[in-house]
Amino acid sequence: TAEILSEYILLSESVNEQLNVLLKTGSLDSDDIGFVVGLNIIYELLISEADAFSKFVTTKDESYLHIYDEARLKAWEKIAILLELE
Repeated sequence: TAEILSEYILLSESVNEQLNVLLKTGSLDSDDIGFVVGLNIIYELLISEADAFSKFVTTKDESYLHIYDEARLKAWEKIAILLELE
């Protein structure tokens, strides 16, 4: 589990970095900029979620479950808003 989460974190960080590169190009209109910034925020929350869960798996320290759940709820809220699911 920790290995899979580690790979997920690395891939997500890479996507986040590429989205930042895209933002710096100046080729996006304002709506697209807002969407990409929203994606970046979501990726950061997903990375935090995966990191906390990985730390819980490896340490069994239940305090990481609170961090995981908080990031999970915030990420889902942002995803629902960004994709207009609610």
